[in-house]
Order: sequence, then structure tokens, then C-alpha cells
Amino acid sequence: MSARRDLDRMLEDVKQRMPGKSRGAIYVSCVARGPGMFGSETAEAEIISAGLDGVPVIGFYAGGEISNDRLYGYTGVLLAFG
Repeated sequence: MSARRDLDRMLEDVKQRMPGKSRGAIYVSCVARGPGMFGSETAEAEIISAGLDGVPVIGFYAGGEISNDRLYGYTGVLLAFG
């Protein structure tokens, strides 16, 4: 599944850019992703937690993501903090 490969790639990138181990994360996912792409409502958060070495992840679904003057769909936004 390409969405899973992309999520795994993103997590590796985040881990490499963190100055140390993450202590937690907040994830905002497009409502069109979730169960439709990953099989269950909690799958993305579980993948993110495992990919960041078991850190707690909280988040919510959104109807789209806004960046500058554009509205995006099928995306996720991750904030990992140390």
C-alpha cells in the first residue's frame, strides 16, 4: 500500500531530523485517510507511535488541510516534540 510506505518514509525522516528521542506527537489526519486507507480508525496513530519508538500519539480527523491559499485532502500533519 503506497499510503503506508509514504507514512513509514515520513516517520524515518522525522526521526532523523529530531535532536533526540521524541516524547510525544500530535497527528491531524484527513477523514478520507483513516479506515479507508489503513483498515481501522486507530491504525495511523498506532503506526506513528511504533515508528517513533512507542511515543504517545493524540490527534483527530479533519475535513482537509489548509496551506497558504490551498486546501488539501488525503493528507496528514504530524507534530512530534521532544
